Amino acid sequence: MSPTAQELPAVGQIIADGRFELRAKLGEGGMSGVFRAQDHQLGHEVALKLLLPRYLGRAEREQRIINEGAYLMRLRGHPNIVEISDCGRLRDTGWPWVSTELLRGEVLDWLLVRNRIGTDRVLDIARQVAAALARCHRDGVVHRDTTPANLFVLEDGSVKLFDFSHAGDVAAPRLRAGALGRLTGLHDTPGTLGYMSPEQAAKASAESAMDVFGFGALLFELITRRNPFRQFNDRDEFIRAQREAEIEVPPIHAWAYEVPEELAVVVHDCTRRAAADRPSIFEVIERLAVIDGPQQPSECPARTPDPSDDELYETVAPRGRRLVILTMAALVAAGAGWTMRTVASISARTGTRLIAEDEPEPVPAPAMLWPEAAYKPIVAPAPAKPNSCDGAQARGRAAFEHRQWRDVLAHTRRNTCWSSKSERVLLRSTALLNLGRWAECTKLTAKSRDPQIRSLADACESAAELNHPEPR
Repeated sequence: MSPTAQELPAVGQIIADGRFELRAKLGEGGMSGVFRAQDHQLGHEVALKLLLPRYLGRAEREQRIINEGAYLMRLRGHPNIVEISDCGRLRDTGWPWVSTELLRGEVLDWLLVRNRIGTDRVLDIARQVAAALARCHRDGVVHRDTTPANLFVLEDGSVKLFDFSHAGDVAAPRLRAGALGRLTGLHDTPGTLGYMSPEQAAKASAESAMDVFGFGALLFELITRRNPFRQFNDRDEFIRAQREAEIEVPPIHAWAYEVPEELAVVVHDCTRRAAADRPSIFEVIERLAVIDGPQQPSECPARTPDPSDDELYETVAPRGRRLVILTMAALVAAGAGWTMRTVASISARTGTRLIAEDEPEPVPAPAMLWPEAAYKPIVAPAPAKPNSCDGAQARGRAAFEHRQWRDVLAHTRRNTCWSSKSERVLLRSTALLNLGRWAECTKLTAKSRDPQIRSLADACESAAELNHPEPR
């Protein structure tokens, strides 16, 4: 296969002069494809990340994946950062690649979908993420995308930060976007809706305060199970509002009354608009170390309990040991599981939460801006009558927004109730994926040529294989 090929290599191929045997495709996002591969040189399986063919020859895209490998090499050995195996270019094609360890557990996004996390666990996760960012900042790396979809929770409870495709180097020349020598182009904004700081939205050069803001937004979501900028559906609109100082992170006590005051202050200070007003991640670590939290779960009091929650949690978390590959989780959280955060993402994070920076998400008109909308939690409508199309689309989207996967299935059951067939399939297959009904998901998505639905199909097929592998 030549570097100008239009497709990624296929499962079963052996590439790089016999080094990598591709055993499963784990997903395809906005900028890369990921495989479970046997590395015959190192003698073990790895998660192999390849740049998408359409970006071959584009120097800035190739450089991002090369930089990702270089950053991970710089950060090797930290318990809270995914361990790199190797990186380089394929000898037979020149294709840039990065390979990392395979992990057992699940992406943090899935944990937030399934559970209300107690304050003690929130503090535990926050301390581990802060430790990972501290190592990054000590070595001059800014992650710029610290989201629940880029954090992996291992079976022993430890947390690892991964996906450095948006990362930057604080020592790099501080140039304006689009300038020669800077990877960020005029139409590029590295990062994810809901986590970008004002200066990141303004395309400023990488600085550690960006990660502190993202950490604050993540901490807000860990406590409340909602992103502080949840009212936004459109990535470009969010970026504009951040850049023009139209929005603020809402007071966390509006959504979680019982959160310790010291923790609420950390969230507030980390998400200040001015970068100079935020603490360093090292200060954050010191402040988190002395906070004691109650044992009861921290949750949004305004959320209307859903009677199917308990059943859902049991369904999503079947008993027994479950193998989930890191790159599979990255795909689901970012290529297919973008759906876990907002219906608007149906039209898009990050795809392999990695949305290409110059490919903004095509979504409906934005919701009302803060402060009018921020204190008005969305409540899913009551279930529709059986065999009725009355409000099926609105109800399905609302159930999807609240991650009520069984209700999503109920409202997407009838194809004739949906004006957009692809939207129905996206919602329904995402619900099936999160409920562990992978065979049904695979069947539903099998004939689609839509690239986003194909990513879901890959995720469902891989999940089925990993959890119910065929004898070799």
